[in-house]
Amino acid sequence: RDSIEGGKGRLSTPSNGVSIVSAHYDPSFALKSGGSGAYAVLVSLKRPSYDKGAGFTMSASQARLIDGGTGSSVFPAEFAQAEQGAGDSLVRYRFSGDGSYLGSTPSSEESLACLLFPATGLKRSKDGPLFLQIKGLRIQLPAPKTDAAEMARAVSSGGKQVQIAADADTPVVPASELRLDTGLQGAMVDRNGMPGSLTEDNGKLTGGAATHITRGQNAKGDVRGFFEPNGQRMVMLKCSRDTAVDLFNVNRTRKDAEKVGMNGEPVLVDDKNNIYAPCGYLWKDDVKNEYEIYLEPPEEGFTINRFRRAANSGELHIMYRIPNGVTIKMVVLRDPNKSIGEGRVVGTANLESGDPRAFEEEDRLLLELYGRYVAMALNILDMLIVERYTTNQRVSGSVREEIAVPVRSVREALDAAKAAAPAGPVADALQRLESNLGTLEKRLKAASEGFRGVLGVDRVEKAAPDAGLLKGRRVLVVDDEPGIREAIATILGQQEANVTVFETGGAAIDALRAAHAAGQPFEMVLSDVRMPDRNGYEIFRAAKDLDTNLPVILMTGFGYDPHHSIVRSSQEGLHCFLFKPFQAQQLLEEVEKALTTGTGGSGEN
Repeated sequence: RDSIEGGKGRLSTPSNGVSIVSAHYDPSFALKSGGSGAYAVLVSLKRPSYDKGAGFTMSASQARLIDGGTGSSVFPAEFAQAEQGAGDSLVRYRFSGDGSYLGSTPSSEESLACLLFPATGLKRSKDGPLFLQIKGLRIQLPAPKTDAAEMARAVSSGGKQVQIAADADTPVVPASELRLDTGLQGAMVDRNGMPGSLTEDNGKLTGGAATHITRGQNAKGDVRGFFEPNGQRMVMLKCSRDTAVDLFNVNRTRKDAEKVGMNGEPVLVDDKNNIYAPCGYLWKDDVKNEYEIYLEPPEEGFTINRFRRAANSGELHIMYRIPNGVTIKMVVLRDPNKSIGEGRVVGTANLESGDPRAFEEEDRLLLELYGRYVAMALNILDMLIVERYTTNQRVSGSVREEIAVPVRSVREALDAAKAAAPAGPVADALQRLESNLGTLEKRLKAASEGFRGVLGVDRVEKAAPDAGLLKGRRVLVVDDEPGIREAIATILGQQEANVTVFETGGAAIDALRAAHAAGQPFEMVLSDVRMPDRNGYEIFRAAKDLDTNLPVILMTGFGYDPHHSIVRSSQEGLHCFLFKPFQAQQLLEEVEKALTTGTGGSGEN
């Protein structure tokens, strides 16, 4: 039943026909057939295993992953195999969907294939060995590797490190398959002038475009680089037939391109989900020995339609300008008809089913509609914040204007009374009255700016001498809003804590590490969740990496947590979190609780 060669197919395979390259396990691996968690077995298929007059052929029923301890087994759900024209890439299929058979070409002496087994169907023993049974041949597997990146390479490129760059010396982007080239020297242009509309500044190309640039005999002296603005660097993504993220040749990416259309635009996404669109490209046509440079959008834009020529000859390097220090994690083919403006990815939706092909077009449309509602809600939230602050400023401004004259009269009367009153109880009373008047003005001003952080600061009592739990404790506070930093520093300072405040997350992390290295570590960390350069989880993780017992409290406004800092931190030992605005007394109670018990609050404050 498994033969496709007129009954001549092999139902078994000799021991020299199959060898194991590697075995992998990733509990988060997403299968095309549904569910997450999978084992991957990369195998080398050799000619003795081939069918007569054909290559290697196998259906899902002819392979099993077996646990030697429990005897439990599971059939493969998917496979990835090498195909002609795909370079080092393996093309991934479902056994019951995209194709019924795993196969190799008859002309090849050896072929790589990767079998994917759903982890949910296998009952694992604690120390039991794993076996791969393929066409009657049972092979014991090595202990599965658990590195997710290694498994991704096994499935997509046969375990090879994929390079998307012009040279091997470019920086490796962590935890991804991308390599971005910052070392490409530029293009060969005529030393007597700029071709086309290209412009330069101090030997650096800055803009314009030119085609049919020829490489002359003196090309070495004509190399020009590309202009990099302050704080930014130019990176180039190489696209050609042999790259794993080839946008037009590999089957699986061609399907994605067809969905988006030839107007799709390849954009970079960094580890904070910022999006960077192309700013130019350099095409090296090896056939005509010519260059083409665009540092401005061509008529059809930086699209697949423009770039697909690289599939036929030469190399194409798509250019991006990104800030220094940014880590790129993936390339996304964006539909230019769906504007993102200056927007950011604020989260992802992961919907799974145990049934193959469970989702249809209607489900995708429903998810897209849900995403639109989320976007609308975030926009409404932003408008409500603006409206609240604007209303507060108008109301309190009107009140301040109304009481300005009476307050000035009171101050004048106070000054006259202080000048006439002798030292004693009356003078002290006048001094307290003046102080209270100043407090009133400060609170009116704070009300006009909105209560964005801490309430009841003035009602917190100072700790008794030598009785405060916070006395002498080293506390780090980081928040980009100065009012909140000052309020927390005041509250904890009244309890005789040694408070150090920071405006940026990066500076706070540096201070945490420096204090720990100096043997004077901080004993408490309070951090905002959302800051321009860092998020709350990054602060939490930096603190816990230094000392797992270091108490951390996160603070957030409106419950908006785009990086899921609260959820992730709570799962890893967060003491508690506070929603702004919170009461000063509540802050004190949570800080003391964390320092006393090491457990913090319930996480529901």
